[in-house]
Amino acid sequence: MRRPADPVEALAAAARRRLWLARAALLWERLWPALWPAVFVAGLFLAASLFDLWALLPGWLHAALLVLFGGGFAVVLARGMRGVRLPSTEAAARRLERESGLGHRPLSALRDRPVAGTGDRAARGLWQAHLERVARSVRRLRVGVPSPGLPRRDPLGVRAALLLVLVIAAVAAGGDAESRLGRALTPDFSNLGAAGPAELTLWVTPPAYTGAAPIFLAAGGAAEAAIQPGEITAPSGSTVLARVHGGRAAPHLVVDDDAIEFATVDQANFELRETLTGGRRLAVRQDGEELAAWPLTVIADQPPLIEFVKPPGRTQRSALRLDYLAEDDYGLASVEAIVRRVDDPEQQFTLNLPLPRTRTRAAEETSFHDLTPHPWAGIAVTITLGAVDAIDQKGTSEPVPTVLPERIFNHPVARALVEQRKVLTLDSSKRAEVSRALHEISRFPERFFDDLSVFLALRTARWRLLYDRAEDAVPEIQDLLWDIALTIEDGPLALAERELREAQQALLDALSSDASDEEIGRLIDELLASLDEFLDALLAEASSQREMDPSLEDEMLQAVQRDELRELIERMRELYRTGARDAARDLLAQLQEILENLRAGRFDAMDREGMNRGQAMLEELERLVGKQQRLLDQTFRWSQGSSDGSEGGPVEQGFALQEALRGRLGDLMLGWGEMGQQIPRPLGRAERAMRDAGRALSDNQPGQAVGPQTRAIEQLQQGARAMLEALLEQYGGRPMRPGTGMGLFGDRDPLGRGVLGRGYEDDGSTRVPDEIDLQRSREILDELYRRAGEFRRPPVERDYIRRLLRRF
Repeated sequence: MRRPADPVEALAAAARRRLWLARAALLWERLWPALWPAVFVAGLFLAASLFDLWALLPGWLHAALLVLFGGGFAVVLARGMRGVRLPSTEAAARRLERESGLGHRPLSALRDRPVAGTGDRAARGLWQAHLERVARSVRRLRVGVPSPGLPRRDPLGVRAALLLVLVIAAVAAGGDAESRLGRALTPDFSNLGAAGPAELTLWVTPPAYTGAAPIFLAAGGAAEAAIQPGEITAPSGSTVLARVHGGRAAPHLVVDDDAIEFATVDQANFELRETLTGGRRLAVRQDGEELAAWPLTVIADQPPLIEFVKPPGRTQRSALRLDYLAEDDYGLASVEAIVRRVDDPEQQFTLNLPLPRTRTRAAEETSFHDLTPHPWAGIAVTITLGAVDAIDQKGTSEPVPTVLPERIFNHPVARALVEQRKVLTLDSSKRAEVSRALHEISRFPERFFDDLSVFLALRTARWRLLYDRAEDAVPEIQDLLWDIALTIEDGPLALAERELREAQQALLDALSSDASDEEIGRLIDELLASLDEFLDALLAEASSQREMDPSLEDEMLQAVQRDELRELIERMRELYRTGARDAARDLLAQLQEILENLRAGRFDAMDREGMNRGQAMLEELERLVGKQQRLLDQTFRWSQGSSDGSEGGPVEQGFALQEALRGRLGDLMLGWGEMGQQIPRPLGRAERAMRDAGRALSDNQPGQAVGPQTRAIEQLQQGARAMLEALLEQYGGRPMRPGTGMGLFGDRDPLGRGVLGRGYEDDGSTRVPDEIDLQRSREILDELYRRAGEFRRPPVERDYIRRLLRRF
């Protein structure tokens, strides 16, 4: 049977446990004041580490401060622990008795033993009663809260500030706290003694619209792989992307006197993006030293330049012809012509001028605009050209005064209607005056062939002038008067010509924009139909005028080659199908010029004698070029030793032939001048080259004559082309005799068409793909469509193919 526990012994055991707690409290009260200086030093080091301040220091300074912190920690710890002693049992008992409010040291009584009377029963009972009374008082023992007395040592509360800093540092470090602590204990000596960071890479990327290539620069480890330019030349608005790997402090990009700080990516990497707008020097600095520097030239995007190649003119069809040259340093976006009235500059309208579909830096173009239906036709205006670049900068030309071309009507009624139309343009308030004039015209239907539709249109225009007060009434009446005049003057031909011009302009607009293939195909079909109607009407009119000029119909039949014109349009269709829209647009411009020349030479009275004389001179010049070419071939053979060179031999005969050719050229130049034409300068240069060749042949040096004879042939061909252009300008493109000058002018007739059975061949001035190129383009296009439909291909590849198909 277990013996019951002695309550006095149980209380004594509890008192001993409290003694150990009291000794721990006493130890803390002695240790904390001694450890506080060392804890403060350790807290400072921990805060600096969590803030990653050590990464900003070079390795040698990091190591020195690390040693300083460690030494300081050891010193203050040793000084603080020097007076610390472990508390004794008596001191722990005194603390318990003091904290519990017990008197007479009851804890000591629990350890006491009676000295005598252990055999006396009464004495033992009395001792036991004493112990029980002491045990009851021990039940109230309390250890109490330790009180190190630190406020006396830290009256300013630095411990609270240190705790707050540590909390903030821990939040700032986040998940990177462990790596920051590791970097704080391991100084980095990799860049010790280096002048800057290990590596700098810098890209200068021009704006996309410039089409300029990016520039790659480097210093340090990447410098070996970079092509270092002597200076940086970049367009304004270029983006600088700079990255620095290594170093301590954040680098700075310095443009002249402006410094821009890099953003910190991580411990060893820094990055910066900035836009260049100016400056003469670009440098990157870090830790007070310059890592790299380059001279800088920032090219400002200049406004586009545009000017007239020659003053605005009129074609024989009374269309406005604008020859212009536009340039921009990075590419033209659009070109226009602004037409203003001289008597009222506030009134204006704009003509959109053609440009290649792909952005170009320079364009020398010719555009035709049929403004004869416009109310301002025949009125003095100024025309100002304008060009816009990719960032909407605009350049303009000097305004050029001109008179908008107007159609000259032969029929008196048509001419009277156009005059009244002009009266309304100059002063719209003269409605009553114009109405009376229309009334007088309509009173004599026999003057306009008793055409009922014309009569009704005239009466409609008259009454609308009197009673229709809407803002758009006058423009609509002017359009009606124009249609009446065309009907009276030309009948079906006028309508056919207008429809043809509208079809040409609609197709040109579609080719210059992003119109769909279906839309362009429909417009080409409409152009073909309009062309057939126009040619039918043109030939019908020529047939009706046969009695007035018997040769006129034959000339028109010679000029109008319907199959070749249709072939040109079909080739245009093939080009746009293969993505060569710019080439198709060039062919359309060529077609427009052919039709301008064709329409111009219909029934104009021409100086046949002067035309025939000019053609004869061109034919004579062609024969002269052929003789000079044969003489050049013979001279070359002489230079190779095919002649003995004796006196009176072939070389001397060559000298005589050369002089004869030079004399004939002089006669041609004299005759051309007598016609009132300016002698082309290339003919003068050809004459001098012939003279040099003759001197070489007279000195029996045929090898020295080959070069001058070659130059003579080139200059003769250039002079012949200038003569042909002068004839066409003077005589309005009237068809010439077959074969005139065809050996000189790149296989093209005066209308700009191919000859010798070859159709519309390329003269080199326009890059038109040949059949092999077209076939290859079709194959590539079919392959792109096939691959675009294969959904197993990577998304990146299919996206690239789709962008190619949208582009072409």
